[in-house]
Amino acid sequence: MSQRHPWALLVAAFTIIGASGYACGSGSPADGGGGDGGDVAMGGDGPGGHGAQGGNDGGHAGDGGMGGDGGMGGEDCLPPSQSDLPNPVVDYAPGVTVTTLAGSGSSGTADGTGALAQFDNPVNLLLDASLDLAVADFENGTIRRVTSSGVVTTPFAGTTGFGRPFGLAFGMGDNLFVQTDENTLGNNGPDDGSLWRVDLGAGSATLLLQNVGRPRGLAFTGSALILSDVKHHALRSLNVSTQDLSLVAGRWDCPGFADGPAEQARFYVPYDVTLAANGDRIVVDAGNHSIRRITPSGVVSTIAGTGQPGMVDGSLAVAQFHGPRGVAIDAAGIIYVSDVDNRRIRRIDVAADRVDTLAGNGIPGYADGAGSTAQFFGMEGIDVLPDGSVVYVADGNEGQGDPPYHRVRVVTLP
Repeated sequence: MSQRHPWALLVAAFTIIGASGYACGSGSPADGGGGDGGDVAMGGDGPGGHGAQGGNDGGHAGDGGMGGDGGMGGEDCLPPSQSDLPNPVVDYAPGVTVTTLAGSGSSGTADGTGALAQFDNPVNLLLDASLDLAVADFENGTIRRVTSSGVVTTPFAGTTGFGRPFGLAFGMGDNLFVQTDENTLGNNGPDDGSLWRVDLGAGSATLLLQNVGRPRGLAFTGSALILSDVKHHALRSLNVSTQDLSLVAGRWDCPGFADGPAEQARFYVPYDVTLAANGDRIVVDAGNHSIRRITPSGVVSTIAGTGQPGMVDGSLAVAQFHGPRGVAIDAAGIIYVSDVDNRRIRRIDVAADRVDTLAGNGIPGYADGAGSTAQFFGMEGIDVLPDGSVVYVADGNEGQGDPPYHRVRVVTLP
């Protein structure tokens, strides 16, 4: 496991190579992206990953950091500069409480209720139609089910070649689309991710496609899967019937921070994606510390986040995040974000032009209680009840060996 997010190394790497040109990656065969311009392809010591010419194998939940792979490109592909974090500005929503639904400080595979159940680095979760949770149990290579009363079962105990599940999106019925960091040979490089269809009722899985990058963010439109690739800085669409891939927004292996039409827009470690009721794709752009929107026609805009890391509540224009990872949206269009490096759960009300904090005191750890005193650790995946009354959090160990963080948490709003 690598150390968590050495942002200082990132600053140094960009400073050293800033005077040179860059070459974006040669592109994905599926979307026709390609590199042009630039003298060198540099990996650098990026966030949480070790750089090399052309790429690295970073990544959260077990293989270290948010670092991207592939080369950095010409000036339109430069990631934003980083700065020292200022003093936090935190506006806590009143009356919020945090409790533990299931799991404990001990890793394991046990089913059961509440603290008697065990996970091994739960990294993501998703509500199904009956409002039970499907949980990606990363190190166990399984999909768990957790009821609202904390009863944990294992509807899918894994299969050969199914390793390191992370991305989740429900299809029809008990069919769950799952992204795994590994391919069927057990490789977990930046291009080795796989997509599966898991039948939770039957406890079986079918491989859809492998070696498709690292699309840890999934969202299902009814006919296609939106794939948010943390290693290649672009979003693609997979037609689940034909298995054809097409570009949604961004450019393969070309990190940056730019709004605009799909192919001109740039992302830097787009970590998660969810669908709004109007069809917009809401994207957590982790490396840019921002929350982005992609319209159905492919136009990209920034909802909140300045591109610089920080902890600032307030209007959309001034709000700052630090390494956000998970995103969810309720029926009213309120957006919820797991702001991992700030160790807080944030809320974005676009109509009210407001970002506030629901829970987390900013100190990594484990504590239930009032929103302002509660503590989280991994908190990479979240989901929310349609009425916005409860946010569920997969609070794992963020791929840092075996610290005692293997829980599903509940953030309850008044």
